[in-house]
Amino acid sequence: MQIMSRGSEAKLVETLAEIRDHSDSWTAIVFHLNLLSEQYRSEYQLKIALNLIYDLLQNHEGNIYMFADGGVTVLVNQISTVLVNKLIFQLRYLCMDDPLAYSDDGHENPDFCTVFRLGQDWQKCLNFATRRMTFSARSEEDRGNRSAAGAKHTLSAMRLAGIERDLSQLNVEPAVRRQPVCATTASGSIRQVFDELYIHMQHLRQMLKVEVDFLSNRWLFKYLTQLLDKRVIALLQADSGRYLSQPVSININLEALLSDWFNEFDASLQPVQKVGIVFELPVVDVFADMTAFNYARDHVQRLGYRICIDGLTTQSFLHVDRERLKADLMKLQWNADVPADLSTPENRQLHKAVQACGPSRVILCRCDGKPAVDYGQAMGLSLFQGRYLDGLLNPRATVSN
Repeated sequence: MQIMSRGSEAKLVETLAEIRDHSDSWTAIVFHLNLLSEQYRSEYQLKIALNLIYDLLQNHEGNIYMFADGGVTVLVNQISTVLVNKLIFQLRYLCMDDPLAYSDDGHENPDFCTVFRLGQDWQKCLNFATRRMTFSARSEEDRGNRSAAGAKHTLSAMRLAGIERDLSQLNVEPAVRRQPVCATTASGSIRQVFDELYIHMQHLRQMLKVEVDFLSNRWLFKYLTQLLDKRVIALLQADSGRYLSQPVSININLEALLSDWFNEFDASLQPVQKVGIVFELPVVDVFADMTAFNYARDHVQRLGYRICIDGLTTQSFLHVDRERLKADLMKLQWNADVPADLSTPENRQLHKAVQACGPSRVILCRCDGKPAVDYGQAMGLSLFQGRYLDGLLNPRATVSN
């Protein structure tokens, strides 16, 4: 599997012509990433998408074609329908906040990608590739627009560099929050299991005195959390007696677990402290680089820590196998739009996935009211997190998570 970037439209046409007489086993998958909103079309996001495709298909015959406008086409031989669906799901999930991936009601947008089974769709695919080649050859105006967009990106990078500089000088401790993960029973008893330690981004934004909404762009949020990981770990290392005296979970990016400064943090802890720490990794990190995830997971679990896969929705949960990923926990986001009736096909499918994962291994988070806990308990879950639990444990709290 190779990545084609220069003249890729013409190269795709050439390859299609070459395989015409034996195209039955070939599939072309067109990801219309050029139609994403501007904030989701950065070089960083494209790199993650390409890495994901390559990791899944590196042992297959074929090529990845990067079009000049940001679209991506995968031409692959001998690929199963299961793997095609897996690839589409994982790439769609990377762009899940964009309407091109999912509509407002949570349904998959068919405009996200097009699949050509060349045994029957060879001519259609060739027509598509020819149109793209012609469009690319005549797109001087588009290239000018991309140059202007590049200048805008540079300005944005300068702005982010200023935020990075300010973060390096800022005491982030006032923005650190604790939110308990609790075990509950049908009788109503509640027990705190551990605290999640995290940075309250709205508080941080106020401390930095910037107008940018960190939460409005998932990729900006990820960039900032990568900067903050080192600051948070340094804070825990400097005052482990305060922060690590009880079991905790820590939000962290995959890159952080592979860093030298994480090894320094690990060396400063006692084994008894390590067994009380859960690292929460975003599911996007996991799928973006499975090789790195597998290495990091094995490394930190050998050291005594636990791994939780974070950021799972009621849709994505169905496609993530905890046992295959060898994760200790999974965090499922409560969705108030999901019907409470457990007999619906959607809930039956989710219940089956929960049982396969292990109900005691799933944390239902974002529980802002009792209906969320009732729903989770009906699903067989016992671990919950959210403002409703915060209120039960500490009704006089003045700081909101």
